[in-house]
Amino acid sequence: MKLHIIVCLVFLGVGCDKNGAKQADVLPAPQMTKVMWDVMQVDEYATTTLANDSGRDMKKTRVGLYQQVFDLHHITQKQFSSSFKYYSSHPDLMKTMFDSLSSRGERERKNVYLHADTTRAETTPANTKRADTTTVGIRRADSIRADSLRVHTKRVHSRRVNTRRK
Repeated sequence: MKLHIIVCLVFLGVGCDKNGAKQADVLPAPQMTKVMWDVMQVDEYATTTLANDSGRDMKKTRVGLYQQVFDLHHITQKQFSSSFKYYSSHPDLMKTMFDSLSSRGERERKNVYLHADTTRAETTPANTKRADTTTVGIRRADSIRADSLRVHTKRVHSRRVNTRRK
């Protein structure tokens, strides 16, 4: 999904102004990388979460979220656009930026899965105390099956005994 967003951003940047951006308007590569990361997070949020919310105008919400990203990084939408055009016209710089974004995404993904594994390990039955279901009054599924088997075997046994008596 993120690859599709990146490709779309690249195609938007390819159709840029032929004069190019002035060097004063261009954000430094490390700052642009951080802004791009946050813009990609907004896109991911919008496509996964906002798409399911029919009560919101997705375009207005997305524009508002982009503005929050720009405010967070103390830049304007014009600075971002001109920087994006500049980096799009310099593929070597853009490739370095996207490689950095990709490696950050991999680190984030590993951290999420690592955190999920440690959380799962902390909540395994060996590490947690479970209330005894018999003292609480809740019957477990295996005890229900055992009870029903006992009733069934009693019925079968009583039928056998009754047929022997006759």
